[in-house]
Formats: sequence, structure tokens, C-alpha cells
Amino acid sequence: MKKYKMSNYNIVFDSDSKSNSLWLFNTISGSMVNIKQEIYDLLKKNKIDEVKADYNDVFVNLKKNGIIQDKNLNEINLLKYMYWKTKFSQDNLNLSITLTKDCNFDCKYCYEKKENISLSDDVVKRIIKFVDSKSNTINSLSIGWFGGEPMLKMDLIENLSVNLMNICRNKNISYSSYITTNGYFLNLKNFEKLLSFNVNNIQVTVDGAKKYHDKLRPLKGGGGTYDRIISNLLEIRSKYSRENLPKGFLFDLRVNISEMNKSGIDEWLKSEFPKELKDLVNIYFAKIFLDGEQGSAASINSLDKNLFPEKRRASFDTIEMQKKANEPSFNMSRDLRTTFIYCGAEYYNSYTILVDGGIGKCGVTMDKFGELSKNGDIVITEKGDYIDWMTKDPFTFKGIFKECEKCKLLPLCMGGCGRIIKRFGKKGCYPYKNEMEKYLKMVRDSLLEKQN
Repeated sequence: MKKYKMSNYNIVFDSDSKSNSLWLFNTISGSMVNIKQEIYDLLKKNKIDEVKADYNDVFVNLKKNGIIQDKNLNEINLLKYMYWKTKFSQDNLNLSITLTKDCNFDCKYCYEKKENISLSDDVVKRIIKFVDSKSNTINSLSIGWFGGEPMLKMDLIENLSVNLMNICRNKNISYSSYITTNGYFLNLKNFEKLLSFNVNNIQVTVDGAKKYHDKLRPLKGGGGTYDRIISNLLEIRSKYSRENLPKGFLFDLRVNISEMNKSGIDEWLKSEFPKELKDLVNIYFAKIFLDGEQGSAASINSLDKNLFPEKRRASFDTIEMQKKANEPSFNMSRDLRTTFIYCGAEYYNSYTILVDGGIGKCGVTMDKFGELSKNGDIVITEKGDYIDWMTKDPFTFKGIFKECEKCKLLPLCMGGCGRIIKRFGKKGCYPYKNEMEKYLKMVRDSLLEKQN
């Protein structure tokens, strides 16, 4: 008879004495299940045969969702297999294209050096040749438009989009793209242009209430930007909502949280932020940190304590903020997804293309290990850096990865941010590592609300 065991990657995150039940989340499968306490007690005692005999439907569901595994399965080996298989897959090509180093904003925490430099016609041709050379071996192409401010270069977005979409159409390759923009030029006309270029994910950033946002994200040369961004979003909302946007389209509103604006977020959500935008954007919050703290944080070179917490650690709770954003009208954009890769920059077939034709992995550091040749080939000039990046191995369980071996969150972070490892010699753990139960409850509640 086949033997079974509890997965080592189950997290109990809520229990209810009234219903005598609890919730489990498995970090490998990404599944949440609700089971009776008596069944969980049997599982803990490894009496899985009894569960199978007395609660067969529950047993089948638990196995399907990864809560129960075959006894002979080594889950570490499973994670190794999925990590390396995913990392070196060549079916998909992902390009983050830096269109320009110029920007119309003068954000107080910006980590980029602004220059009036953009992709040349020559580099555009190299990109097209590169994608064409890959077109016989890939199933999908994903393009990310970045800057500076990418919408300063709508002509480049159009030129590249038309050419790349034609290649994909001729080779039956799935094409999609996304853009990260400050939103200043995202009026209805430009929004519809982006839709026509198969942009299926837009991220716009605001810093909470107008009085804070305009101080933190002013125009270059001075002047507020909040009213223009909100006006653009309302103009788009006058014609579009979730119901008539393309299937799978995501419109993310990233709200940067700092020491300066944290106290005003609640009031901003209640009274200032237009409620009609609830049917257009997904709000999520991102803490501002000093350089190197947490993989999702901005790279900061300022010591202004009005903006940044001391010792690089936030003194506020984005989970509570997210709950308020979800109640009753806004939508959470980030569910838990297990991808077996921490960041897209780790994929073998994922590259950041810089304005000079240089090639790198991480779009934050913009360190380059090579360049695109005239023929559209990748020429690796910094072989050591490239190999170090591509051989990050969280399964050594030595040095900075020592504690990963027994961490239930390993499937979610796979050793954390490669940028932090490379630059600071430490790992960037999963953002909610110390608040995981609280975070899971919030995600669960949001998912249940969507079902009702």
C-alpha cells in the first residue's frame, strides 16, 4: 500500500474554535485549504491512513493541493528540480527595455542617474535582430518598457512594438508587454495606444495623498504631479473598467510608503482617492528602504529620516494598510504565486537591455555583463559576473543560505534577491517572512471576498 506524509512546507495560519477548523497554506503548491481540527490532529500524528479511510474526499483534496505528499518524495530535491528547470527554460524570452534615461520627474528617492539619452536607431535594429534570431526557439515573448520615464518615448514603444509583434505573428509566438510609468503622460489617448501594442499590465506609482505625493514626486524643475496623474486615471475610467478591458489586463497602482506619508494613507483612501477608480486599478503598497533592504525595495542613496526609517527597517505595517485598501472597495493586486524563481531577472532567457545596447540581468542595478552586437547576438564581456548571477544556488545550505534548508518559505523566495546577494553578500528574504500568518489571512480574506 502506498504511504503518505505531511508536506514539510505547510503553514497553519488561522484557526476557529467555533467551527473547530483551521486553514493550511502549502508554499510549494500555493494552495490554501480549510480542514477540521480533528483531521489535522490525525495528520500531525502521521495517521494519514485513517484520514484516507474515514475522510477520503478530504484526503484526495489534501493530496491534490500538496498538503499530503508521497512518503518517498524528497521535497528539497523537488524544489531543486523545479528551480533549475524553470531557471534554464528557453521557451520564453523576457526583455526589459530601457527606452531612455531621461525623466520628467524629480523624485526625492530616485536611484537612477537622469541623462538625456535614449535608444538609438542602431540599438533598436539590434533588438529586432536579436528577437528575430530567437523566434525559432521560443513560444512567447514578453517585453517590459522602462526608463527613466518610458512614455517620454512613445515613438520608440510604437516602433519596437510593431516590429516585434510582426515577428511573433509570423512565427505564431505569444506576445505581451507591460510598462512601469509615473503616469504623467498616461492620458486616454496614450492608454489606448498602449492597448493596441498589447500592453497587458500597467503600473503607475503615487505616494499617497496629494500633499505628500507632490513633495516626493515633483516635476523636474518644480510643480506638483498628483492632480495630473489622477486626472489621467479618471479620464481612462470614463471609458474603461475591469469589465471592458482585455481579459487578464492588470492596472496596478503602486503606493510607495515612507516615514513622511505613512500616517496619511488611511485618510487618503477614505476621502481623497476617487472611489470610482476601484473598478480600474489594483492598489498595492511598497515600503521605501535604503539601498539593499529587501528585493522589492527601491535603491536609495539618501539619509533623510523624514523619508526613510532608521537602520533601513520600516516602522509601519503595509499589511494593515493593504487590509484598509481592500475594505470595502479596492482590489489587492498581489496574490501568493509559487513560480520557483524569486525574480524574472534570474531566468536564463531574461535580459535587461540598456540604452547603449548593453545587456544585463537586473533592471535596478543595471550592471551589464555584455552587449548586443550589430548582428543582434549577445556578446558576454563580463563572464565572471554573468556566471555568478546564473549559478546562484540556494540549495547549498551554506553561508547566507544556511537557514534556508529548514525555512517553510523557501519555495516562495528560492534564496531571495540576486541583486542583494551580489551587492551586499546577504540574502533578501521573503518580504512577509516575519508576518506570514497575518499576510496569509489577508490574502485568504481577499480571495474569499472575490468568490462571493
